Amino acid sequence: MVTWASNEAPYHREVPSPFEPSLLEDPKWVNSFDKKKAVKHESFEETGVEESIYANWIKGELEKEAACLELPFSVVFLGVFAVFALGYLAQDVVMSVENSIETDIIENANFAFEGYFGNKNINDVNSFADFWSWARLGLLPLLYPDPPYAYSEGLADALQGYNVSALPTQWQYPGYDKPAPVQNDYLRYNRIIGGLRFRQEVSADDKAICTSFGQADTFRSWIGKPCTHFSQYELPPDLVAAESFSQAPARIEWFLSEAEGQGSLLQHIIDMEDGCFSAQAQNRTCLCRWCNGQAGPHPWLDEQTQRVEIAFVTYNAHYGLYNLASVNFWFNRAGHIFKLVYVRSSWAGLEVREPGVLAVIIIAGLLWLFGCLYLAKVELFEMATFIQNSNKIWYYTLAQDYLGFWNCVDWLAIIMTTVIAISFGLLHVFIGEVNTELGNIVAEVDANGYPSVDVYRGTVSEFVNRVVAMLDMEGTFRFWLCIYPVVLLMRLFKSFAAQKRLAIVTDTFRVAYNDLIHFSIVFLSVYFCLAVNAVIFFGQDMLDFATMDRALHACFRAMLGDWDWDAMGKIGIHKAFAWFFSFMLVMVMVLLNMLVAILMEAYAVVKDDAKNADSLFQQTKNILRRHQQNKRKERVKLTDIWDALCKEHHDDETALLSSKRHITPRYLREIVDGIPASQALRTLKNSQIDFDKKYDPAFELQDFKGGLTNMVTRLDYSALCATYLSEKIRQYQDLAKAEGRDVKVERGSVLPGASRTAADEGEGPGGENSAEQALEKVKRLAQDHSNEMADGIASILGEEMQELEKRQYSQRNAINTTSEQLQRLRDMVHHLSETCAEISGLAEHLGSTSLPPQALPARTPAALPALTEAA
Repeated sequence: MVTWASNEAPYHREVPSPFEPSLLEDPKWVNSFDKKKAVKHESFEETGVEESIYANWIKGELEKEAACLELPFSVVFLGVFAVFALGYLAQDVVMSVENSIETDIIENANFAFEGYFGNKNINDVNSFADFWSWARLGLLPLLYPDPPYAYSEGLADALQGYNVSALPTQWQYPGYDKPAPVQNDYLRYNRIIGGLRFRQEVSADDKAICTSFGQADTFRSWIGKPCTHFSQYELPPDLVAAESFSQAPARIEWFLSEAEGQGSLLQHIIDMEDGCFSAQAQNRTCLCRWCNGQAGPHPWLDEQTQRVEIAFVTYNAHYGLYNLASVNFWFNRAGHIFKLVYVRSSWAGLEVREPGVLAVIIIAGLLWLFGCLYLAKVELFEMATFIQNSNKIWYYTLAQDYLGFWNCVDWLAIIMTTVIAISFGLLHVFIGEVNTELGNIVAEVDANGYPSVDVYRGTVSEFVNRVVAMLDMEGTFRFWLCIYPVVLLMRLFKSFAAQKRLAIVTDTFRVAYNDLIHFSIVFLSVYFCLAVNAVIFFGQDMLDFATMDRALHACFRAMLGDWDWDAMGKIGIHKAFAWFFSFMLVMVMVLLNMLVAILMEAYAVVKDDAKNADSLFQQTKNILRRHQQNKRKERVKLTDIWDALCKEHHDDETALLSSKRHITPRYLREIVDGIPASQALRTLKNSQIDFDKKYDPAFELQDFKGGLTNMVTRLDYSALCATYLSEKIRQYQDLAKAEGRDVKVERGSVLPGASRTAADEGEGPGGENSAEQALEKVKRLAQDHSNEMADGIASILGEEMQELEKRQYSQRNAINTTSEQLQRLRDMVHHLSETCAEISGLAEHLGSTSLPPQALPARTPAALPALTEAA
């Protein structure tokens, strides 16, 4: 054995001597890379495949095929749901009606008039006096105009000599049963049902609540009035805050124009403002019921008021749409008043829709329900199959064998569909009650005229309560409709998971899962710290950063490029820049790019893994091919194979999937009726190949390193053997010349001079000693050159191995470089092969004919250095 070692590099190995050729077959020198990547040549006919591998492959193929076949069903399921939901809600129509009411109240309910123009609107209500001005001069004339039909501005000046007040205030259009506008008409196409409802939320004030210090009694005496703790109205409320009251509403007042007459509406609102003071002074009945019930004059608005809601219900007969419009005022304890106009809507039933739209909604809804029933049937059948084929208790079977992520998704879709169907039914029950109540109001008014104010107030109040209940159910119904597409999206991903190319997105997150978890800890920690810093910096000056939840949202928007620098700069341009620079540098330039890098790295791995996978078209084609072959009896279904295997294990799936015995194509033909020999062999082979792809060690640079090392070792053997043979030939030639013989060594000869020398070693004087000396010289020469070569190559290889380990950190660049070098090496080998072929041809030609040196090709001398360098 020859030992190569180097003091310059930590590299050591033992190489068999070229004088011991039998060691070249030592198994430890066999290429490990070849072991890992070599194709298995075992005969599947004889050895077969492990049953657990085959059974798991069959089960996986069945699941993939089932999930792929579910993709069209999932798409259709989503489509019919979308048609039903969007067709029923008709959000475009609802939005147009709601926006008309909101815009009219915001823009046209004006006060602070100067001539014909009101200079203020609802957004300018900042005090109690502004509120009453807006209600008396803006809202009431807008909803109940006097006269009801308005003409253009300055018409009296245009019609000189004519009394404009004599113009009709209503018009009897052709086909109209009543003159237009009709009592309680609003925006020409809507009808106000009943009237206006004023109500408010009142706080519980107490002197003890007042924040004080030092001598509390003296401090409270100085304040002189009770206080209220913090409420939920310090910041602008959202739309959802307008849907309900945080506590029971109080001080409810109704404005019923049909029963009271339009003339009393103005007096009613005046009595609410002055707390019946003018009514007592004028010795008349106060129209403010709550104010009239107080011990003395008391205005409807006071410092206990936290919220005021003014609401009215309209019905649009052109669309069949109910609307509840509410104008909300929040009075916070800082002295500010927040304003919000909010309109909620609901259709008056299915029968109000156009016939074509109604038909589409019904058909889509029925298809959606039938799809859900089919899904429930499939899941129930699968549950029953698991329970029937299992030896465990049924709930253990369901928990351990049946329940999985995708099964939970299917059941979630079924449950959500049931909830939506129930909500839809309850909504129409509430709609029916509202329609019935409205019909009773209309019939009562048409038969007897408007009843007394007290009776009519109760009837309208009951109707509005039912409308609120209907709208609450409509909101619940829309909420479940909003959540449902997310469930359907998860079902789509179930089908995507069965197709390698469609599953790239989900597989990317699966591969990057661990990195994302650890990265999210760092990301969220930094993000939260900077959000807290933003609240401290900007919280007193910007609404977006006033609270932590708003700051988290505003910081996320800033990461995506949406920020208000002008508002941020108000705290000081240098302070704002310091925070903004830190946030953008850390969150956007560093962390977001790191997140993209993590995802792209995982995506590259998943993309590379899926590059050889079948496309969706190819997978569909394979399914169709299998179906056609099944019809032609050219193959059997995979379910038949699965059933036969389960039958062999007495329907114990766990035992089947863990079985270690080997099954052969012959065994499959025995247990599966009608299975062709080609299908049995093909499925066994495919299962083993798929298993090897999943669980065989992946190719690594270390594998390439071992193969390269063995290649260099064999090159060393060739060099040492060549040196040994060259020295032996030279020795035989020298001995032959000393004896006066002419020895010619040709290719394939057995060196006759050498054999004769061996036979005649004792004939010449000193022949035996000279042969022994020559052999010793050859051994010393080989040993010296071997040691020198070993040391040199070991040093070089040691340095190369160190460099290779360093280059592992930049593997992608190394791969590109290696690819280019391999291409150049291939070109050089190709060129060398051509040169060798030319030399071989030239040698044969020289052997057959004696040519002068000038006849040699011109390129041969130039090729010889390349050949020498390559050797």
